[in-house]
Amino acid sequence: MKPKVEIALLSHRVGNIGHTFMSLGFEEILDQKYKGQVAIQHFEQHKFFSIYKQPNLASLTDFVPHGKLKRLRMWLSEDEQCFGMWARCEHLRKFTAAITCGGPSIVRGVSAIPEMKLMFHHQLGAFHYHGVKTLDCAVGSGGFGLSERFENINNVFSSSDKEYFRKLFCYSDVSTVRDKFAQELWESLGRTCPLIPCAAIVSGRRFESLATANPSKNYIIINYQLTGANSDWGQGVDVTAWQDVTKELVMRLRSRHEVVFLCHNKHEQRHARRLGLNLPIYLPKNLKEYAEIIVNAKAAVASRIHAAIPIAGVGVPVVAVGTDTRLGTLELMGIPSFFAKSVSAELLEIQVEDMLMRANKERERLHSVREDTADRYSQLFSEVF
Repeated sequence: MKPKVEIALLSHRVGNIGHTFMSLGFEEILDQKYKGQVAIQHFEQHKFFSIYKQPNLASLTDFVPHGKLKRLRMWLSEDEQCFGMWARCEHLRKFTAAITCGGPSIVRGVSAIPEMKLMFHHQLGAFHYHGVKTLDCAVGSGGFGLSERFENINNVFSSSDKEYFRKLFCYSDVSTVRDKFAQELWESLGRTCPLIPCAAIVSGRRFESLATANPSKNYIIINYQLTGANSDWGQGVDVTAWQDVTKELVMRLRSRHEVVFLCHNKHEQRHARRLGLNLPIYLPKNLKEYAEIIVNAKAAVASRIHAAIPIAGVGVPVVAVGTDTRLGTLELMGIPSFFAKSVSAELLEIQVEDMLMRANKERERLHSVREDTADRYSQLFSEVF
């Protein structure tokens, strides 16, 4: 049977395992909406020229690390080069829609980053050029420290950054944001869009289908990063102090509960080992292994938002720690969130124990958030294509 629709998902699916979860959520939403009669093709956002049917010379730059060949990549992102290449990719017309799958793309300095231009202007622009409906979904703010103050939100971006976003809006028919600050930033740029929880929470459906809870396993997950997040964004997080908070939290919890570490990459695994706590440290290699770990948890403390979100997606209560406005993504889901620079082990322990006391209600609430998110996106897709 021929699929009802063909959808292109522009996403990042390599590197740490969490990069997959946003597109996984959209897969679940689309599969339910079209009852399996949907053909999904993934395009790697960081392989900028993967949208072309035949490789060209520009494709060679896809194999060069980010930050290199900056002048060449800037040149390739200019309108004249884009229009010339877009004209040669008529095969994109078969798609009903192209959906970019999240990421904190509302950041400062984007106009000087050729990789951002190639991802969000070149790729998305190619689909738009051929009349395909384009959706820039689950966009978050990132790199805005929690200790920053913005007296005038209209002055956050430079004039060249504003031009970057103006062009992005031209190439995307619809946008959605996943945190309140992102919504405020885009409203200041003239883009009104719905605020919907990150679609990655719907990945919980897939994880629940891949693993069954084992009653003999019932532990608390710790997801630890060196600065309490991907970066401290110049806010002076004391790495040693945060390490001590994590160690004290684990010591408090392990007196009553089994505790394990969940890592998304080898860096996190190495940092967890250096804590010297002699606990199980998991670095899942695939989605099934990840599912086995999270469905058997009873609570979690996570510093990576795309560790917290899939855990919440299977109904496991989670507390989040971070350093920038990405935490707004979790706050929108009702997940308690704290600044790594100022939170204490005692406060985190209290939060975990409180959630464990109402775990069943929290599980129901998180499942409700997950299904409501799926329904809102399904309705949005019905309106757009």
